Formats: sequence, C-alpha cells, structure tokens
Amino acid sequence: MKINQKIIFFLIIGFIFIQSGSAAPIKAFILAGQSNMVGTGNIMDLPADLKGPQPNVMIYNGGTGEYRWITLEPGVGAYTGSFGPEVSFGHDISLAFPGETIALIKVAWSGTSLAYDWRPPCAGDTLGRLYTEFLNHVNNALATYPGNADLEITGMCWMQGESDATNIYPASEYEVNLTCFINDVRSEFNLPVMPFVIAMIERTPVWQEYEVVRTAQMNVAQTLPGIGIFDCDGFPSDGSHYYPAGLIQMGQAFAASMVELLSGVVQPGDTRGDVNGDQRVDILDALLIAQYYVGLNPSGFNGNVADVDNDGTITIIDALLIARYYVGLIDHL
Repeated sequence: MKINQKIIFFLIIGFIFIQSGSAAPIKAFILAGQSNMVGTGNIMDLPADLKGPQPNVMIYNGGTGEYRWITLEPGVGAYTGSFGPEVSFGHDISLAFPGETIALIKVAWSGTSLAYDWRPPCAGDTLGRLYTEFLNHVNNALATYPGNADLEITGMCWMQGESDATNIYPASEYEVNLTCFINDVRSEFNLPVMPFVIAMIERTPVWQEYEVVRTAQMNVAQTLPGIGIFDCDGFPSDGSHYYPAGLIQMGQAFAASMVELLSGVVQPGDTRGDVNGDQRVDILDALLIAQYYVGLNPSGFNGNVADVDNDGTITIIDALLIARYYVGLIDHL
C-alpha cells in the first residue's frame, strides 16, 4: 500500500472510530395517510406485549386526533381508546435499533384523497390543503421535540389510496400524483432518496377502482429509488377499515419493509455510493472514493455513482458521507 493510500485508510478508519462514539441524531419516522393510518382498532383487542407504553418510542400525532410528543402507547388513533399501525411499527422498529430512542411523526386524516386533499405541487392544479398542513406538522414536530436532541427524518410510511379508488378519475391519476408526492416530500426535506414504504390498498368492492390504484402503487415502487411496498390484501378488515389484527400486521409490515430499506442493500434504481458494484454501500466504497480523490485510479471504481452529495464533484466529502452511513450516523445517502 502506498503512503498516500495508507494516510487515506487511517483517516477514514479514524473518522469511523471517532464518529461511532458520537451522539447520533434520533431516528424519526413519518407515518402518513388516511383513515387506516389513523386507525380505528380497539385497544382492548391488543395483545399484552403491545398494550403498555413503549418507553423508547416517542410520538407526535397530527391530523385526526392531535397529541404533542408523548411516549407511544395505545390510544393515538381516531378516538380515545383506539390505535393504528403506529403501535406495532414502533414496537418492531425499536427492536431493530436496540438502545436507541425512536421518534414517530404521525400525520393522517380520515377520508382524504391524494388527488384533492394531499395533492402535491408538481401534480399541478390546486395544491392540496393537507399537503401544506402535513409539512407544517412535520416541521413543527422536528422543532418542538423535547430536550436538546436532534431529530433526523429516517423514512416515511404511507397508507392511503382508498378514497382515490372510489372513482376512475382520481384512480387513473394516482400513479402520477403519488410519484409527484414522493418527489416533492423528498425535496422539501432535502432527502432525495428518503426511504418510503407504500402499503397497497386491499381488494374490496368498496373501492371499486382498487386495481387501478394498486397497479399505480406497484409501478411507483418499481420506478422510483428507495421505495418499499407490501400488500394489505388479506389483512383482517371489514372491507373499509382494518380490524385490530390487521392494523398490527400493517405496522409489522411497515417496520419490516423499512428495516430492509435501511439495511444498506442497494435498491433497484438507487446505486449512489456503490462505486465497486457489489450491491452494498460500505467502507470499501468510501476508501475507493478517497483513493480517487487523491489522484489514484482504483480498480473497479465507478465514478458515475460516486457523487454522493450531488454537488457535481467527487471529493473526500463523498467518502466521509459513506463512512457516516456505514457507522449508522445517517440512515440514507
């Protein structure tokens, strides 16, 4: 190993040891959508391990039913005594990050559509009132978290589409609208590949255009980077709203999909940082970028995906961003 390569190696490794001992921001997950995200499950039907408070999970709830930063426990649903997928999501996502505090920002309104209520800016026409309210709630949650800890948006979960499936017009627009929504939200928070998990609506006669919306959701998941998706069809429901068991399954599926997105495995269409092409973003990629930066020509280096911070240049900053990602200080690039 040449001397400059040794210097680079020890700089990067030293950075990792220093940063791994630093206090990382609290992971914040956004939960948004309509009534099945709000949740109408009766807390009496929860299993024993989900009935109590979750001391490592905090929640801010906006939209239908509003609470400001409380310890997560059942009762943050459509009414006192009800719950949504946040209960099992919080439980499972906390298990994935043992010893950490997790923050949930839940913003959901019952009976709302993406075509009208949530309509994002790039979809054109009249901006949805709830799109603006949603952003206001998230920003307020970030600004008012108790204590001096910083929150970092780590991912977003989306349970919505039923209202758009009641008519062919909003249903036929759903793919464009959801694509715009994800892109606009990522842009608002300056997180170009923020992990985003979609819960597919179920097949039920109540949502007569369910196949159009379901197909749209699958197409978006295949087209955009950093998207997870799972099917709610078969989760216990009355045809409109999920029973407690269905909401528990939904929260568990959200958590499993989110953990997969955050695992470091490069998702289809998202290869930023994977400069050696091994389908992972890790310290080897950081070292290759650092070698390239000092004028070496490392074998297997793909410069097309090395500009991690999208500033138009490949610098040591890109290597350090990957190092931060590798040690868990940030959860996405």
